[in-house]
Amino acid sequence: MTITVLPETAYLASHELVSGGQMGITKKASIEWDDGSIRKCYIKVYPKLDRIRKLCNELTGFTLAKALGLLQPNGAALIPLSKDFYSDFLDVTDCENEETIWAWVTTECGSSIKGVFHLNNIEELVINNPQQAQIKLIQAFSLVCSQKNLPEIIAFDDFIANEDRNIGNVVMTGDGNMGIIDHGEVLGSIDWIKFLTTLDKTKSFNNKLLNILDTQLSLKEQTKFTVKHRSVDASNAHKAAFISVQEILITWWKNLLEVSSIPPNDHPKFIEYLKDFLHYRCHQPTTMFANRIGLVA
Repeated sequence: MTITVLPETAYLASHELVSGGQMGITKKASIEWDDGSIRKCYIKVYPKLDRIRKLCNELTGFTLAKALGLLQPNGAALIPLSKDFYSDFLDVTDCENEETIWAWVTTECGSSIKGVFHLNNIEELVINNPQQAQIKLIQAFSLVCSQKNLPEIIAFDDFIANEDRNIGNVVMTGDGNMGIIDHGEVLGSIDWIKFLTTLDKTKSFNNKLLNILDTQLSLKEQTKFTVKHRSVDASNAHKAAFISVQEILITWWKNLLEVSSIPPNDHPKFIEYLKDFLHYRCHQPTTMFANRIGLVA
């Protein structure tokens, strides 16, 4: 399923709060899709000042992951919400004066590893019971490192410069593979709308799953080497995947920039910069990636 634009009437009912704060608010909601099916989905509203960038990031990560065959939600969409519908999201305080806001919708996809090990309040657990917190984290990290498609996700996160692949946005699907959710902080978590030229395509970005792999003392060095070697092999698929969807991405970027604060005359510059960033990272020699992940000196 590709990304679609749903009508506001597709939003049928709000359910429980999943997460909330300055980064945005996510709730579960009943959504009617184009095929008439009604599914319980996640709907995320980002703050106004960062909304277009985060939506661009979400659709960029989702589209590239789909092109690579990585496990993630089957469906994703943009949906406009008027004041009648976004009252549930008013903790994103700058919504109040907007007639319509755009939200990001995805279908359900497994259970987050953070949720599986009851680590949603990890900061509090570390304070109240540091020993239990350490045990749970070791168990969670061990599970991450045992998944068959860990190498593909490590490679993918390097490609799209995702510095936020924490255990809250990798999910278990029950077949020995991990699914991935939440691409809001790809492209280096950089506010490229305000500071476009700070998005450095040559930079080595923090790869959290790689960090987890490296810190697992229980893993043999040969196992770590094998995962990294398979990650390098997986990176060879990035070029073809990007080429296959680059026109789709450009169309989405154009559409979203139309509702941004960026002057229209500057839109081509932003689109070309994003395209060049991804083009460079998927065309770079595998030896550069191998060096970044510590496989070669």
